[in-house]
Amino acid sequence: MSNVGKNPIKIEKNIESKKPIKAKKENSFLKFNNNQTKKVFVIISLIAIILLISIFIPKLFIPSIEKVKDSVVLIEVYDENNEIIATGSGFSAYEKDWIVTNFHVIEGASSISVITDEKEEYEVKDIVIFNKKEDLAIVKIDGSLNNLELGNGNKVKTKDKVTAIGSPMGEQNTVSEGIVSNSDEKDIIRTTAPISHGSSGGVLLNNKNEVIGITSAGYDEAQNLNFAINVNVLKSIYSDYKNNKYDVINNSNYKDCSSNIINYN
Repeated sequence: MSNVGKNPIKIEKNIESKKPIKAKKENSFLKFNNNQTKKVFVIISLIAIILLISIFIPKLFIPSIEKVKDSVVLIEVYDENNEIIATGSGFSAYEKDWIVTNFHVIEGASSISVITDEKEEYEVKDIVIFNKKEDLAIVKIDGSLNNLELGNGNKVKTKDKVTAIGSPMGEQNTVSEGIVSNSDEKDIIRTTAPISHGSSGGVLLNNKNEVIGITSAGYDEAQNLNFAINVNVLKSIYSDYKNNKYDVINNSNYKDCSSNIINYN
């Protein structure tokens, strides 16, 4: 039987082969489009930068201990025979020619000298104000120093790390470290940082090297038991002075306190 009339089936070569359709992959980053992803990335970056700035930048502005020492002084107290009768410490605050110290450091003086960390010596020209009850005084020198930053003594917490700078036994600007051993007392900060004879009037610093206390006393028999006057007491005395609640020193209501202290003209 013949296949007459039946043509073989031809395969058309021009038919284009159809490629399989690939499924589009969704953006795995929170299914955001490109613009949204960029915005989220920018926001996260800004938050990271802000955190870094808040943590590290403030540390750049904390003065070094060496810088602080430049504003802490040795105080030498002389009698009428120009014999040295006591030594103590002090620091510059409020005005560049003002030195803060303990009242008991300058009590009974006929003349007072202030010696800086750089061994520059200045004479005390005047007593700006003093308060025997609070054991604080501010004197004026014939020189100029950089003022230290005053912190807030009421924010101190037990176990906070502190640094004391003073001149124990005349050893100028000795640095010692410790912790706050008790912060419950209103006007006194108790610390383990050693405060020996000659350190009275020096500074107690927080971790920002701000003055939080004026070192004032310690026990020879118990070197871990030392005391500093809360710097807020100094701030209160200064506020009273600025508001004219203290009379001029030579006409002071504290004449009973000044009977044994040099009377400057």
